[in-house]
Amino acid sequence: MKYAGMTGLILCTTAIGYLLSETARRRVLLCRELLVFCDRLSQEIVTRKTPVKEILAKYPLQYLEITDEYITDKRAIHSPLSTEDSRFLSDFFYSLGKSDGKAQRVFIDGCREYIKNALTEYEAAYRKNARLYLSFGFFGGVLLSAVLL
Repeated sequence: MKYAGMTGLILCTTAIGYLLSETARRRVLLCRELLVFCDRLSQEIVTRKTPVKEILAKYPLQYLEITDEYITDKRAIHSPLSTEDSRFLSDFFYSLGKSDGKAQRVFIDGCREYIKNALTEYEAAYRKNARLYLSFGFFGGVLLSAVLL
């Protein structure tokens, strides 16, 4: 019974370590989703000339809730990304559909590069922090089990 309790404690503290790394994981997933969205957006705006609101309805983002208000009004976007990156996304969505096709393509390509660079940083931080938090959680559980033993 004692060993089952120790195992349960170690599993709980390891799960806490996993939950602490969840924000970093959501940042990576959001950046990947935004890259795919930029590709779709570029294709829809430049080749098919689809209005931005229809594109958002057709390709909703799973990790970021964007509504029509973010395009018509300049609003702060609340995302797991850094404040600077969230501000950039706010500016990006606000300026969509406000210029001609060529300018939009250049703007979307610039946004894609910005997100690609942010993704590289977030992936490195996720690899480092996820391993660190899981290790702290596991060894914290082992330490607590040893103390309570």
